Order: sequence, then structure tokens, then C-alpha cells
Amino acid sequence: MKNASDKIVTIIGGSGFIGRYVTRRLAKAGFRVRVAVRRPDLAGYLQPSGGVGQVFPIQGNVRFPKSIEAAVKGADYVINLAGITDQRGKQKFDIVNAQGAKTVAELAAKHGVEKLIHFSTLNAEPKNDEDDADTFLTSNYSGEENVKAAFPTAIIVRPSVVFGPEDRLFNIIARFAKLGRYVAPIFSDLEKSFEPVYVDDIAKAMVALIDSEYAGVTFELGGPRKMTMADIVNKTLSACNRDAKIIAVPSILANIFSSICTMLPYSWVTRGEVELWSRDNVVSDAAKAAGHTLEGLGIKPTNCDEAILPYLQHNRPDGDYGLHAIKTPELETKN
Repeated sequence: MKNASDKIVTIIGGSGFIGRYVTRRLAKAGFRVRVAVRRPDLAGYLQPSGGVGQVFPIQGNVRFPKSIEAAVKGADYVINLAGITDQRGKQKFDIVNAQGAKTVAELAAKHGVEKLIHFSTLNAEPKNDEDDADTFLTSNYSGEENVKAAFPTAIIVRPSVVFGPEDRLFNIIARFAKLGRYVAPIFSDLEKSFEPVYVDDIAKAMVALIDSEYAGVTFELGGPRKMTMADIVNKTLSACNRDAKIIAVPSILANIFSSICTMLPYSWVTRGEVELWSRDNVVSDAAKAAGHTLEGLGIKPTNCDEAILPYLQHNRPDGDYGLHAIKTPELETKN
């Protein structure tokens, strides 16, 4: 490990789900961490992730280049986690995922940042027509291209669907099963394949990449095994001890519902999630062959079977104390 205490890492968008874990891992490794967020006054909970003065939230919004310039100036490394899966107000796919990525990369290059790590997603794809409106996946692809043009040695990270205590995968399925009791809508083709990757494994990968000699490559991060959406749903229902009937919502209805959700305080499902879940989401053979995976970084991927139990069990009919009722065989052996 490099002399971390002398190094500053700026995390753009570091107060979200993934950012919290990345912040903790970097602080544990000894780095000084700047967390650039739109509302630093609401990100004070990140400071206990490190020692006194080691983690400090600052104002940063990819829609305002001057704030990003202040955040990256003087930093040794920059990790860009800023991205949206839904469009609300001025937060648009093109502005945040594509143009925001360009802003970060250009300013990182301008200020001599040693290494830039940019977060995207598996299945990021170009538009069929330049005049088409940006979607979640096309805006992420444009963001990748913008980063490569502005900072050629940047590392692109493409994770599969991410799970952990604050995830929007297992938790969403559990909430629908709890709310519907007997019927739970799923906004995905049940036969699509995924490789759920644990959020803390991603955080470990960030530390490993900073300490590596990799440059100008793309990493694809997935979990230890391939699962269909049906597998994921069944695993969730077993952990929650629920028997809800699963209904796969047709894509056209899923998109309508996700659009309605943008008008609600809480998005039960976003347009980006509907798009992401509509296709296979697995690590490519090329990435595996090149070693551009978690295993290639020496990280053993965490299996979701046991990891999801602590944060899903409160969704059981008898709450956290219904341990006797777990149906999943692998989990029964643990009680």
C-alpha cells in the first residue's frame, strides 16, 4: 500500500449507497478523503468513518464545474460515483451521467490528478441514433466515452446489480412482497441473469485499484455466481418468510409505473432500474480472461445467501425474531 496518509482521495457523489462503503474503506486504508456532495451539511454521518479530520464533506455538484474544480484541486486520486437512475427536476441523464462525467474527467486532467476511477454500469450502450433521447444505459456509455477522451488513463468500473443493506434490489422486492402480502410485482423478466455484487466488495476494489498499476482499462465487477431474477426473488422471499405470488410486469407497464414514481416522494422503482433489469447483467468472458474482475484484484466475491439475511429479516410477518421460520435450506443450517 502506498503511503496513504499523505494522499488525498476525492469522491464525487460519495454520500450515496456505494459511496459510504468506499469512504469507509479508504479511510480504513489511511487515505484522507474529500467527499464532494450537493449537500455537505447533510453528510456529516460520513465523518466518523475515519479519524478526526480524515473525512471531510465538501460541496460539489457535477452541474456546476467550479464546485467540482474546487473538489478535485490538490487531490491525488478521484473516484467519480455521481450518477442517477432517474430524472427529476434538473437532474437529467445526459447532464449528470454523461456531461457530469466529462466535467470531472476534464478537471481531474487539468489539475494533474494521478488516477481517475469512473463508475458506470454493465450493459452501458451507445444510442441507436444521435437524435435519440438519453436513457440510463446510453448516458452511462456517453459518460465512459467522455472520460476516455479527457483522461485516457482513467479506469472504468462497470458493476452488475449491487446488493447490501441499503440496496435497491433485494430491498425493493422485499417491500413489494410485504406490501402486497399475497402478490408482488417484479419489474423484470424473471429469466434475465444477474451477478449480484456486494457493496463492500466494490469498496475493497476501489482501494485495490488505487494501489495498482492499472491504467486505461475497464473492470467488470460481479458476484460469485449467476442468478436469474427468479432466483433473486425466491431468495428474497425465503429470507423474508413470505409466499407472495410473483407477477412479472410487462416492460410498457413498468415504464409507465416508473414515470409515475418520479412524481412521488419515494421512487418504488426508477426508469433506469427498469431498463437495467430488462436484460442480462453479467460479467463478460473478455473481462474474466483479462483478469479485470474482483478475482483479478484478489478479492473473493461475497455470496448473497447469508449477506442479505441481517437486513431483510425485519420484513418477515413475525419481524426480526422469526428466525425459526427461515425456509432457505442454506440459511436454516445457520440457526
